[in-house]
Amino acid sequence: METTEAKECTATATEALQAEIMKIYAELNDSSDADGLDFVGSTAQAVAYERNLESKRKDRLFNDTLAKHFVGTKGEKCSKMINKHLGLAYGIENVHIGYTGARTKLINDNLESWIDKKHGDKVQCVNLGAGADTRVFWLESLKKVQSYTEVDTAEINNYKDKVFSDLNVKPLCERRAISLNFSKESVKDLPNHGFESSLSTCWILEGLIMYLKREDIESLLKELSDLSSNGSYLILNFIKQDGDEYISAVLEDNGWKHEKTLFYGDAEFDYGRFPPGSKTTTLGFAFWEK
Repeated sequence: METTEAKECTATATEALQAEIMKIYAELNDSSDADGLDFVGSTAQAVAYERNLESKRKDRLFNDTLAKHFVGTKGEKCSKMINKHLGLAYGIENVHIGYTGARTKLINDNLESWIDKKHGDKVQCVNLGAGADTRVFWLESLKKVQSYTEVDTAEINNYKDKVFSDLNVKPLCERRAISLNFSKESVKDLPNHGFESSLSTCWILEGLIMYLKREDIESLLKELSDLSSNGSYLILNFIKQDGDEYISAVLEDNGWKHEKTLFYGDAEFDYGRFPPGSKTTTLGFAFWEK
């Protein structure tokens, strides 16, 4: 049985770690550095940092050859903060690094499967809140799609344009980068930026809705549903919370059929990156067909 003294030491260590996390968060939220990104922007750099780590492994799940160019000034620091924070919740060291590798592979596999099912039909992919996603340059199956659209803020897209300007790379299909002014525009305005609602669309929402309020999530899902023709597909990343059943209700009411839900650590969402015998019940993906 744990002694009172041991419990007090554990509590003190936890409080110190939480204080360290908050200090790093404040530093990351300062957008005055050379990249000009706030905390949300720094999470894009963190994902790039972790995708680069995965790409350097001998048993890598994918090879994101461009991720290293988008780590920027905050990627490593933000990754360490995220892993410390989630480490408190799950008791697993560097849980987000493995999670990033596994979820990138999961998206790739299900995106490729959807493309193959379309049997050469003209289709498009849209990544909402794309961050530093670069798969349009290296995921071979994207050669079969009409276009791959990355939607994010002007700050993120300007940062990416700056990095790409120094790289000699060509996308595997038409690449579109759309900057939305979210104070004036929303997903319903995508047709004003070249989105073709007549084509079946694979929507990727990775690391997005956990930053949004309920009313914003409902509006987002309704608007993308209105733009989705039959045969469209939704890859929805989420963190399970009490009361989030409304998400399924909104999608069902708007013509979507649930295909599957997976949590990190499930057999289909493991890829050798999750500690054996463990499982999360919060870090999830839901897949929907229209």
